[in-house]
Amino acid sequence: MKSGVHKDLDATSCYDRILPWIANICSRRVGVHQKVAVVNCRTLQQARFHLKTSFDVSEEFYSHCEAYPIYGTGQGSGNSPYIWCFVASALFDAFEEKAHGASFYSYDGKIHIKVYMIGFVDDCSQQVNDFRAHPQPSETRLITVMKHDAQLWSDLLWASGGALEIPKCSFQLIKSQWTSRGRPFLDGQCSAPPLIISNDDGHWRVKQLSNYQARRSLGDRN
Repeated sequence: MKSGVHKDLDATSCYDRILPWIANICSRRVGVHQKVAVVNCRTLQQARFHLKTSFDVSEEFYSHCEAYPIYGTGQGSGNSPYIWCFVASALFDAFEEKAHGASFYSYDGKIHIKVYMIGFVDDCSQQVNDFRAHPQPSETRLITVMKHDAQLWSDLLWASGGALEIPKCSFQLIKSQWTSRGRPFLDGQCSAPPLIISNDDGHWRVKQLSNYQARRSLGDRN
């Protein structure tokens, strides 16, 4: 019977947008030895990339330079998942400092949990609510709060070199309605105020999904 907003997010070209110097700082933050971090960066800086087809491997290659820098740690690299985990952990901690998040309480108020962000590699989900408010917040209020949190995460990603894949992002407005006999049910309408996210490339509207529409999030079918 509580209202809220649930939002699913996807980061575009996740590993290809990791900035090596940010990756180094985040790696050092969790205890990676300085020499290991330096070797990783120098390997990326000096690597030569050849094109391989079913016929042969090209003699020509491309590599990192100041005029045409190559960022990212590589989609097929074995250490990319770990590096992204280090970067995402720092972003999650920064997000928690300023985000509204969602609170949940047991019926007697003795158990309480605060949720900010849940992530599985580059797929994340956010939630906002005002659990103890009476009456529950309006659609406009909930979308305003979610817009703040969603924009905050977009800005953090953007600052670290990443970006959201807006077509793969969506949100659901969770609210109850009542039948003529006073029985509550989950509203399935998609009539919430627009949820807009902005970055240096423009303004983007996040699509709303019905509460009864199946979706895939965090690697599972929900």
